[in-house]
Amino acid sequence: MDKIIISPAKYIQGNGSLDNIATYAAILGTEPLIIADEFVTGLVGDRVSQSFAKENITADFDIFCGECSQNEISRIREKFNQRKYNVVIGIGGGKTLDTAKAVAYYQKIPVVVVPTIASTDAPTSSLAVIYTPEGQFSEYLFFPEKPGYGDYGYWRHFSRASASAGGRYGRCIVNLV
Repeated sequence: MDKIIISPAKYIQGNGSLDNIATYAAILGTEPLIIADEFVTGLVGDRVSQSFAKENITADFDIFCGECSQNEISRIREKFNQRKYNVVIGIGGGKTLDTAKAVAYYQKIPVVVVPTIASTDAPTSSLAVIYTPEGQFSEYLFFPEKPGYGDYGYWRHFSRASASAGGRYGRCIVNLV
């Protein structure tokens, strides 16, 4: 049996890379919508905002409501009626990242994915797990063959909590696929 590995075309890694997220994201779009839950926004929101301010880019935050559901995806997509976003940035765990990927997929725009936990495979998968608003499994949303192929770009920005100093965020790997 053949084994196939789909790997990213480019990596950027270094301490504090999250502080430069706007530089990397601006390659894909300069009208970002950032999706993160309240906890993660409290942890890294200021750093992310400062990064975009350095690039003279206005970034809007949307507080993720906890379930990757069609209701949540639709709620976030309604924001595109108010502003023409051209890149989605998801920061958080698997459900947040799946929601960001789904929104970007439906809007046909690039997505930046910033995982804050190492146990999720959401940043590297070419699907999103969709739940009901109550948290029950609903369906899988499969993206075109390989992330990055199709009508939307794909950008993944990995952030791992540091094992020292209380789990600081900012050690990142970035890859453009």
